Amino acid sequence: MTTLFSFDIFDTCLTRACGEAKNTFFLLAERILGEGSDTSARNDFALIRMNAEREARRLCINDENEEITLNDIYKFCDFTSITNSSNAIIMQTELDIEKEILLPVDKIRNEINLLVNKGFSVIYISDMYLPKTFIEEILVHHGFYVNKNIYVSSEIKKTKSSGHLYNYIANKRHISKQHWLHTGDNYNVDYKIPSRMGIKARLVNNDYIPYELQGKRMMTDGTTPLSGYAFTLSRAIRLSLPDSPNNIFASTFIAPMFVPFVYKILCDSKARGINHLFFIARDGYILYQIALEMKDHFSSIDLSYLYASRQALYMAGLEHVSPEQIKKKMPHLKHKRIDGILYELHLESYDYSKLPLSGLDGFQIIDLLFQEKTFIDALKKKYNEQNDYVLRYFKQEGLSNGNCAIVDVVGSRRCQSAINTILSKNNFPKVYSYYFEVTWSRITNYESYFAANYQENVIKSPYYNRASQPLYEQFFAITNQQRAIEYQNTENKIVPMFEPDFINKDYKQKVFEANSTVCTKYARYYIKVYNNNCSITNIQVAQRIFAAFLYVPRKEFLKAIELFKCTGSGEANEVLLNKKSLLYVIFHIKEFFRWPEGQLVYSSGYLYPIIRYILKKRLQKIMRL
Repeated sequence: MTTLFSFDIFDTCLTRACGEAKNTFFLLAERILGEGSDTSARNDFALIRMNAEREARRLCINDENEEITLNDIYKFCDFTSITNSSNAIIMQTELDIEKEILLPVDKIRNEINLLVNKGFSVIYISDMYLPKTFIEEILVHHGFYVNKNIYVSSEIKKTKSSGHLYNYIANKRHISKQHWLHTGDNYNVDYKIPSRMGIKARLVNNDYIPYELQGKRMMTDGTTPLSGYAFTLSRAIRLSLPDSPNNIFASTFIAPMFVPFVYKILCDSKARGINHLFFIARDGYILYQIALEMKDHFSSIDLSYLYASRQALYMAGLEHVSPEQIKKKMPHLKHKRIDGILYELHLESYDYSKLPLSGLDGFQIIDLLFQEKTFIDALKKKYNEQNDYVLRYFKQEGLSNGNCAIVDVVGSRRCQSAINTILSKNNFPKVYSYYFEVTWSRITNYESYFAANYQENVIKSPYYNRASQPLYEQFFAITNQQRAIEYQNTENKIVPMFEPDFINKDYKQKVFEANSTVCTKYARYYIKVYNNNCSITNIQVAQRIFAAFLYVPRKEFLKAIELFKCTGSGEANEVLLNKKSLLYVIFHIKEFFRWPEGQLVYSSGYLYPIIRYILKKRLQKIMRL
């Protein structure tokens, strides 16, 4: 019977946000030398630290002393040619950085707490130069049970790699090795050596998953290992949270796109002198949450969440009431029926029963409506009311104060156009805008804006865009916030009126909580590495990784989105993944034009490569539709 359970610490219980231990030295160089320091100086600083550790090991390790300490290392560090900071200050800064970037591995922590609650003995073992008291403090901070049960090579002067640390513990605790189970991530020191000594050993895999590894490799540029930080952080965040499909999906795809984007726009806003960012409801809510995590680093910029939507703004954004203006500013109405048109114009109760509407498209219906004086009068009244309310709402929230910008996920820029029309015709400054992606059908006018992605340039395949846009807008940016459809005056305050939410609220809340938890935690650690030059590259690489997923999805990742539905205004329109048999999908593949690859993997699993080869030509034809 096993009576003693031991656990390795680094990369088993704790993992670094920056990946390997040596990457810490590049963070240390930036912290000591400053954000704007020379790249070569930072690399030389890190090299001095690495060489000092090698020299300390060469000169200090012997038969009696198998491990070095952090103090030993710093005896061989000479930074005087690069900085005036003392070794004592630099060493303490290294400890501070380690404390900041270490995250717990959630499943190991839960396992340890369960063992402790059942009354088993649990100990921690590490080959590490860091002080025992420091490691103990980190473990306690992250919720691990610790009770004078840590064995660190830097204190005991024996290591796991020699096997002597295992023998030391066995003698110290008077434990039979056959009653001892050790868990760790290193095949040699945590599995092979203890197994050879008669200790039961278990190897855990906390390594990178393929998408993380692909992103890390694509980001490596030779100047600094921190260039791949966005994806080493993905792994650390994934391991630090419960092992759920939604957490894994969000840490792999959503956070590496959205967090660098928010960081980029905050840096850009600061450079432009923009002092207030407004995140547009509802898609912008996740971006707003990320920005709040970074607020302390951008104290000159105010952050607000603006209740707005196409329906709430477009009519008020007309320059005047006319069929031409409606067609220009609201082109989507061409494909609407009469009820949809009246809904968008806030005239749902208008009686159209006597109008000959058969066979007319949306624009023809608008022309017909403008032949009715009662309609024109009702529309002008509603237009004047909403125009007044929207302007008052903008003034109330501070959007009319100047030096402002709006932020959205995916857009055609019509919201920016509507907002600026309302502001400019009332002699207020226009707003700048930031978009994660702008669509093919966007407005191409002179108003300035920033976009991380232009839909026509991102990935040339139409297949990619058909699947990506609804996922960006409605899954990546899913929220528990309601959709504002117009405004009203309540006790001298303009407040939004909301549309009823028809989507499964339990599912929506579950996905939102996962996305929000992952992205805000990711942002908390991302901000620790100041590298604005990398942020746009991070977005581009993350997007390529996501494109690779869309083209050849891994089935385990589909679990996160199997209940997801592409939605229109207030109603469910289309599911991306149907619970259909493989045979049905093969013979009805055109039904799944939105994402045929995803549907095939979802229905076929490991048979997918064979099925894809058989259907190759049919898939190519569908992708060209």
